[in-house]
Amino acid sequence: ERVLFVVQGMDCAGCAASVDAVVKRIPGVASNTVNYTTCQLTVDYEGHLLSGAALQKAIEAAGYKCSVATESQEEMLRSLGKADEVKEFQRNFFFSLVLSIPVIFISTILPLFGKNGLQFEITPRLFLFDLVLLILTTPLQFYCARRFYQFTWSALRRFETNADTLITLGMSVSYLYSIFAMATAKPHKRPETLFETSAELVTFVLFGRWLEASATGSTTEAMAALVKLAPDTAVVVRNEREVTVPVDALTVGDIIVLHPGTIVPADAIVISGQGDFDESMLTGESIPRPKQKDDLVVAGTRNLNGSIVCKVKFAGQMTQLQQIIKLVSDAQTGEKANVQSLADRVAAIFTPCVVILSLITFIAWYVMDPTRYLHKSRGHFYDSLRFAIAVIVASCPCALVVATPAAVMVGTGKAASLGILIKGAPVLEHMTQVTDIIFDKTRTLTTGEFTLSEAKFITPMSQVEQLELWRAVAAAESASGAVHPLGAAILAHVAKLSSETLPMVQEFEYLPGRGIACKIQDRLLKVGNHLLLGLPAIEGNTDTNVLVSVDSQHVLSIGLKDQLRPGAQQVVAKLQEARQVWILTGDEEACAAPIAKSLGISPDHLYAQCSLQDKARFVTDLQAQGRRCLMMGDGVNDCLALSEAHVAVSMHGPGTQVAVDSADVVILGQDADSAILVKLVHALALAEATLARIKLNLVLAFGWNLLALPLAMGLLVPITGAAVYLPPGLAGGLMAMSCVGIITSSLMLQRWQPP
Repeated sequence: ERVLFVVQGMDCAGCAASVDAVVKRIPGVASNTVNYTTCQLTVDYEGHLLSGAALQKAIEAAGYKCSVATESQEEMLRSLGKADEVKEFQRNFFFSLVLSIPVIFISTILPLFGKNGLQFEITPRLFLFDLVLLILTTPLQFYCARRFYQFTWSALRRFETNADTLITLGMSVSYLYSIFAMATAKPHKRPETLFETSAELVTFVLFGRWLEASATGSTTEAMAALVKLAPDTAVVVRNEREVTVPVDALTVGDIIVLHPGTIVPADAIVISGQGDFDESMLTGESIPRPKQKDDLVVAGTRNLNGSIVCKVKFAGQMTQLQQIIKLVSDAQTGEKANVQSLADRVAAIFTPCVVILSLITFIAWYVMDPTRYLHKSRGHFYDSLRFAIAVIVASCPCALVVATPAAVMVGTGKAASLGILIKGAPVLEHMTQVTDIIFDKTRTLTTGEFTLSEAKFITPMSQVEQLELWRAVAAAESASGAVHPLGAAILAHVAKLSSETLPMVQEFEYLPGRGIACKIQDRLLKVGNHLLLGLPAIEGNTDTNVLVSVDSQHVLSIGLKDQLRPGAQQVVAKLQEARQVWILTGDEEACAAPIAKSLGISPDHLYAQCSLQDKARFVTDLQAQGRRCLMMGDGVNDCLALSEAHVAVSMHGPGTQVAVDSADVVILGQDADSAILVKLVHALALAEATLARIKLNLVLAFGWNLLALPLAMGLLVPITGAAVYLPPGLAGGLMAMSCVGIITSSLMLQRWQPP
């Protein structure tokens, strides 16, 4: 069973790793994925061993707020925008700022003016100066920074460490040391404390986390835009009156009215009226689409003009819009890319290594005596401890962990806005490795809108007999459910010949790569290619041929012509600049060769008369040679090849659901849309741009740690003889800002434009 949770409190990538570790240890969990940027946790579990309530309880025991995700648009938008986290960090930051400003002023600026009233000695070991700092710093520690303590304690109970462990350790050491210094102070001598270090650290880290949560929310803008497409209400016809109802109340068969400017609430069939519809948010195409009777309008599109009456075909989670949202969500919460897994493994061992390095730093400086190098030294032990704390807080691995998912989130969101659905981070990686692109021909390189060019009756028939045969062929094609493009052309032709009801079909059978067979009026009818009828291929014919037999006797040959998609030549030429391009088709070579020639594809890269198994075998054999294949197809006869390919690409449209299920990349658009092939070029270019951004993010993340650690350790102080180092407060702030920098770098992908 599968359950989707919304987990609140994951304020950094390290928290997501902690949640992941908690869930993995629960008996009965098969697999899980955590997405820090969307606050979502998907868990697959054994229903007989575990329940959703038990999972929720285990996550909440780890210190996180957890709830089962609902279909509520408002809740999803709040989760995507991280509204609760942003609000909490903002509130805590400003409260900490109010407290930390006087702490820093009293600690660092006020002493410059000589003796003052705060140096009043309350007791021989307690000064008003220190008491005021303690009073101001304590709420900073235990109110503003309470979530860091909560998550650190939850991790320690599981014998783990996380990013919050480093921050909590830095804050706690400076705070507790200050109290210890006050308690052990010599009479009449004010102790050296680190209250300002603790205050600076809390304030800077909260400021960074606030910016990080805000920036992370921005990475989900494309997803949020899709969610916002769904309207809250719909106008339905009830008892011959128009009534406004919540969109959740719609059911299949309801009659809805779409007035000008209305957003379509469900997938529906037009039953009266006509108008133009803006589908740009779903397909990326800016040109409105005209709709009239019997056309499908989809949820989330907008009626620009004309009042239209429709009948609901799919509602709720079954609409194309909700399916697209699910595909995008799965892509952003799914399997990790190899580069992300590497970063996670590094981050997992990073925290204990940093703690050890901090101890080494403290011991080294204590032995070397920092008072010899620092002009404004505040004591041997004090300065050594400050260096150790700076190492701890400067080295949080959050930037490293967030480097890949942030870029994947923005990249897949950008793709969705262009009408390209990419199912996960590994797919982006695989797309950059493609060496060969394999196209199915019909409805992929061509429009799939066939027209009948020839009909040759093999045996003499009267006009009545010919019409009866045509109607029988049309009945067989209609019985297939998802009508093949060739069948659609035949149905259109028969509709012109007769409007009578088609005969009843019995014992229907679909034969992939060959055709269909059935019984009509107790006679065996076969409609398909020459392989189905056991005949030789027709030589020298450039049409696509459909052959018909009755009781195993060949009676009719039908010739059909197809057209190239507009822009196909330019797309193939662009792809051939860096990759090999192939065509696989079930058509005869004589029919497919002119198409290949017009596209600039050589005859040795065309494979005709391919069955479903032949296509899959070709892909497998090519990849066995070390090639990386991208297969693009649209129908049932491509599903095996799509499942074998390194990257599978399909188009989302009528009759393509099996291909969509097998695909890694789904391209949205009208079936005859010329932009579909162009979007493949865009998808490949965007994948390369996203992977380049991931690598840049990782370089920046590693670069920050390589730069910050030596400065925090004070390695340059003995070399330069100057105070060139990172104080703990500044180190903590810059650490948080490094995450903001990584997320900002990822957000630059939103400005990417197709070549």
